[in-house]
Parts: sequence; structure tokens; C-alpha cells
Amino acid sequence: MRSISFTQMAVWFWLVCGLALTVLAPAWRGVDPWFGWRPYWLVVAPALDLVWLHRARLWPVCKTWLRSASRRRRPARQARRLRRAGAGRRWPGGGWRRLAAAGGGLIRDARVRP
Repeated sequence: MRSISFTQMAVWFWLVCGLALTVLAPAWRGVDPWFGWRPYWLVVAPALDLVWLHRARLWPVCKTWLRSASRRRRPARQARRLRRAGAGRRWPGGGWRRLAAAGGGLIRDARVRP
């Protein structure tokens, strides 16, 4: 069994007491003008302290978890155009230039005068 330092024991005690106060006493869930949001100082701050104190042990666990999560994810597939029969042609027998040469439609050719 490994020994626990005084700092770690104090932070664990702070976290457990803060959770108990936050859950059991609704008055401790609000905002104080001197300390700000009480649940932060009672629960979130000690939890962040514990993560910081145990970062050396937590980092390899996080790395393996992230690796396994990235392996489970399927690679994204690139979007591809659908090739339909005759997809390159807009109009039968000449396309847009024929339409422009005839003077019809919205597209005007510089060589053709209306």
C-alpha cells in the first residue's frame, strides 16, 4: 500500500465535505459576494487539485484511452461526385454555346449580337 501525503488527504477531505455540503445544504449552492460560486470552491477546485496531484498516473491512462477511442472511430470517407450517364452535357447537340449562339437564354456570347 502506498502512503498518501498530507496534501492529498486534505484535498480528499475538502472534496468529500464540499460534496456533502453541496448536496445536503441548498444554501451552499448559491453565489457569495466574497467567494463567488460556492460549488466551484467546494467541489470543482478540489477535484482539479486532485487531478493535478495525480497527473503523473493519469497521463498514461488518458493516452491509452484516447488511442483506443481513435482506433474505434471509422475513418471519414471523402465525398465523391456521382457519375451519371451524360452528366457532362447540358443540352443535347451542342450545350450552352449553341443556346448562346441562338440568342436564347441568359447566357450571351460576346461574338453573337442579338
